[in-house]
Amino acid sequence: MIDRFLAKQASNPFGWFGSLLIGRLFNKGNGKHEDMGLRIMSLSSKSSILEIGFGNGRLISKMAEELPSGKIFGIDISGPMVKRAKQRNSKVIQQGLVDLRKGSIQNLPYPDGYFDVVFTANTIYFCQIQSITLKKF
Repeated sequence: MIDRFLAKQASNPFGWFGSLLIGRLFNKGNGKHEDMGLRIMSLSSKSSILEIGFGNGRLISKMAEELPSGKIFGIDISGPMVKRAKQRNSKVIQQGLVDLRKGSIQNLPYPDGYFDVVFTANTIYFCQIQSITLKKF
């Protein structure tokens, strides 16, 4: 029973447990992947970046530090994570550098080929995606 609860939280954090604890756990587990991704991304001042499954916005804030212009987009299926990430990144959202939305990879609200860089860590196995979805990037 606890395994099922944790699996649901991992795929779509909800409630106080998801809002407060899952983001912290993901930061610890995914942080090294995100940091590695940031190191190998070729960011330029005009980059358009998408992070899928941004959680509480840890990588979004790190990318915003590295990218004084351009645009960073994020999409996450979890309402509590979107709320947390927006709080964490409120300054760069107000500046227009970051745009965070609730949604899923199956229904991206962006045109095909819009992004220079797309990043995700440990999210694809929660999605039921077709190969055509990945070709859109």
